[in-house]
Amino acid sequence: MNPVTRSRYRAGATLSSRAALFALGPAISVVTPLIAIPIIVRLYGSGAWTAVAIGQSVGALGGLLVGLSWPQLGPLEVARADAGERSQIVADSTGSRLLMLAALAVPLAVTGAVLSPPGARIVAALCAVAAAGAGLTAGWYYVGIGAPGRLVLNEAVVRVLATIGACGAMLLGAGLIVYPLALLGAVAVSLLLNMRGAGTALYRHRWWYWAGVVDDWR
Repeated sequence: MNPVTRSRYRAGATLSSRAALFALGPAISVVTPLIAIPIIVRLYGSGAWTAVAIGQSVGALGGLLVGLSWPQLGPLEVARADAGERSQIVADSTGSRLLMLAALAVPLAVTGAVLSPPGARIVAALCAVAAAGAGLTAGWYYVGIGAPGRLVLNEAVVRVLATIGACGAMLLGAGLIVYPLALLGAVAVSLLLNMRGAGTALYRHRWWYWAGVVDDWR
């Protein structure tokens, strides 16, 4: 194999491995609820899982709004930015999306609670807010810098561990409420890990800068 062919082969292999890792994160997120479904149904009945599913479905719609189009537009912006500008982009994006989540939290929680069966409405409400937290993902940032491993570790693995921990707690009698609380905790932990990884500490004072928030909302 000549050097040119070898170089192209290695480049192709690298791209393939990165693409596989980027696909792994969403795949893990899809499969993770399968860990909890049999345990929740066994312990609390199908109505409880219905409430969880309704809450997560409502929250998923809210997550699209919380994301403020960053999953679509962010990768290109990050890829074009200098290394020193990327932290500022992530910081500004985080502030605007946190405000959007705060604005939507109550409407999403109420919607999830109203649509869910009686007896598990608080769980559905919390699940809706936790699912909307998906809009805080830094997946677009990792796509822009080409670092799929960080996405898997900071988000997918954290969610799996939270789900396993919640399932263990439920089996020990902690109650169904522990499941959405664990998911909310996973959102918070992932957010902190992503912010730290992106080096946003220098730009925390900009999070609540109203002009930047309005620009993102537009």
